[in-house]
Amino acid sequence: MAFAALPNTLTPTGGLINTETRLCSEAIAAGLVVRQLANGTVEIANAVAANTADMAGVAVNATNAANQPITYARPGSVLTVSGLSAGESYYLGEGATEGQVGLFADAATANAFATIVGLALSTTSLYVIGRETGVSV
Repeated sequence: MAFAALPNTLTPTGGLINTETRLCSEAIAAGLVVRQLANGTVEIANAVAANTADMAGVAVNATNAANQPITYARPGSVLTVSGLSAGESYYLGEGATEGQVGLFADAATANAFATIVGLALSTTSLYVIGRETGVSV
């Protein structure tokens, strides 16, 4: 799987979902990885630098402009999605793929900061990990 946004029909699996709602600083599509800014708003996460690769969660609703409420699934949640490879870890994209997820082998460029978004428990279940490794690859 190349880097892509998670499907925008994310649903909790077996009640294992921990969400938070905050205002967004930009338009955000459901299924993108987000990070929290110092002022408490949320923006799309990007593995291009250590300070933008920290992950708050995965957006479960969409916004079309700044200052709208966005709800995201926090680490520890299990989401129902499609198109996953069971047993694989999924990482945060950078640059043109900011906020998207993909396999480590599909990383587009070097010098991105590896953030583990989640682990595919099956082809349709993603366990949200949200761990920035601090390692530039």
